[in-house]
Amino acid sequence: MKKTFNILFATFLIAVGIVSCKNEDGIQDIVPEEYHKMLYVKENGTQNVTLYNVGENVSYTFTVCKGGSDQSLTAKAKVDVIDPATDAECQDQAAQENVQYKGIPADAYTLSNTDLEYSSEETWKQVTVTVDPQKVQNAIDELSVNSGDLPVVWMLPLEVTSETDSVSSERNRYILEIDDVLTPQIGFTKTSEQYFVIEGFDDNRTATVDFALNMEYEKWGEFTCEFEVINDYTPADGETLLPEDSYTFSPSVTFNAQTSVKSSFTVTINDDANLESKDYVLPIRMKSISPSVEISEANSVCVLNISSAVPAKLDRTGWSAEVCCCETALTGWARPERLLINDNGG
Repeated sequence: MKKTFNILFATFLIAVGIVSCKNEDGIQDIVPEEYHKMLYVKENGTQNVTLYNVGENVSYTFTVCKGGSDQSLTAKAKVDVIDPATDAECQDQAAQENVQYKGIPADAYTLSNTDLEYSSEETWKQVTVTVDPQKVQNAIDELSVNSGDLPVVWMLPLEVTSETDSVSSERNRYILEIDDVLTPQIGFTKTSEQYFVIEGFDDNRTATVDFALNMEYEKWGEFTCEFEVINDYTPADGETLLPEDSYTFSPSVTFNAQTSVKSSFTVTINDDANLESKDYVLPIRMKSISPSVEISEANSVCVLNISSAVPAKLDRTGWSAEVCCCETALTGWARPERLLINDNGG
């Protein structure tokens, strides 16, 4: 009951601090001395974040406020880093979620200030946490080899404490919980599932090849991708490399990832391509990208499958036309002698 009263009373005092009640209201006469000032974290609780590993650190800021019935008092506090592996509150929460909590390495973050001192005029202080996504990713990679049976949740729990002043026990923590670390990659949307057929009397001679970055990012700009054909590619049985002089495509594509993380280019089979009735393949590799972004190993090659259906011409050597009984009813290209010399008629 006492704990419940203290929590409710502390909440009341925080509200008092927010509305900036002054001493002249007479509230000091009914407020215990330990509640004349109360420190608390404005953004208290768990903040779920996704880190973008794009070569620069990312920062998060939280505010430690000074509330209470007399905000003219000075105050001191510290921001401590908690080890979630030994902290009882973290361990209880981890057990409920059936996960392992692990703190990110000490070299993967910095705090702008850990010692907070409030003058009589100051009612809040801000603390900035700066995290290095690459170092967090390194820790994740190292642990993934032997992480045990339970999934691991990486976090940075921070707690506000004070040796001289009251801190709200319900609003004293700021916890960064890492949902994911995304490293930008680029690759083909499809790698070996694109087919198109070149018919003898068809105009379907183009294929669109799509590629994309795996994530959106507010600071993206223009990227230039270079592509090349893999000349030493070994086709599967029954397949043939598409002849070099039978196709065209642009080996360089520039796109603005701020507008869209997806782009494409077109492969065209030349009109004069001398193709046989075969199954052809055209393996295209993503060669480079500028500014530099990792190329997805699993999606760096796209193999176009081209089926060339060229109708064979009949050998009519020794053929002759004979007049049938209904000759007078047949006119134009329907006449037998014309069918013999018409390639379209076969």
